[in-house]
Amino acid sequence: MKKTKKAIANIGVVDFDQMEFAEDCLQVFIPVESVSDALQSEIHKAIEIDKINHLLDWEEWCSKNGVVSNKKWSDKGEIIEFMSMEILIENKQITYRIHVSYEDKVNELMESVATLEVDLSEHNQEIKKLIIKGMIDKFF
Repeated sequence: MKKTKKAIANIGVVDFDQMEFAEDCLQVFIPVESVSDALQSEIHKAIEIDKINHLLDWEEWCSKNGVVSNKKWSDKGEIIEFMSMEILIENKQITYRIHVSYEDKVNELMESVATLEVDLSEHNQEIKKLIIKGMIDKFF
């Protein structure tokens, strides 16, 4: 490993090899503008699963808190409001997830976020470079 000790005027010698970060991971969110037909199908499945889980969580909360509710999704479908790709780098492992914010077509108060993991490992090197470029452009 290359030693990165550096003498800096007014401080002395600092050892950049011992650098510590505020967090043990890096998490980045990037808007998704469009998806392939295959991924769109997977997103639809993830939304259907999320709708069920959303209602189960809500019913559990209502039961614990003595609340009566007839909250339910319509059968008219949903409107996708926003999609983003989360890139999580932790312990030198990269995880990619697509988050899809959606609402019911009939009742806009019914909304949730479905998440699905995607395998972009074949693009890791390219994505690492894009993240580093984004960090440099934003912070330096």
